[in-house]
Amino acid sequence: MKTLVLALIVVLSAFAHAQKIPKRPLGVPADAKHFNGKWYKVVLEKKTWHAARDKCKEMGGQLCIVPDAATWEFVKTLTTASVWLGATDEEKEAVWKWIDGSEMKFTKWIGGNHDNAGGVEHYLCTHRGEWNDAAKHGRFDSFQVVGFICQW
Repeated sequence: MKTLVLALIVVLSAFAHAQKIPKRPLGVPADAKHFNGKWYKVVLEKKTWHAARDKCKEMGGQLCIVPDAATWEFVKTLTTASVWLGATDEEKEAVWKWIDGSEMKFTKWIGGNHDNAGGVEHYLCTHRGEWNDAAKHGRFDSFQVVGFICQW
């Protein structure tokens, strides 16, 4: 009897957990992770920021937008690699916008700043659990951007 009750509890628990995640929309990859109404997938392919943006569009999504601290806490659990996110200041220096045109209100810059080193760092990437501005190719002396995060 205990075994039957335990099995029923496990099944009901699994069912309850499954109900918390909505049905995956058509076109969202099977390995995408759900958080707060959005789906996220890490793609480990070395690409320029623009090529990563275009790849996400081809997949039916967009580069990842991080509007708040809760989303950032989730996103940074997806990978420890340096990856592209969906923000740039290429239209107007030091005015960072998300690729959907929304204002960047939440930030997590390394050391609290973005320095546009060499006048070419206009694209957002992750590095060591924070944000960094990078040139479109994503190469640095100490690290390389090795992928990107798409969002649906």
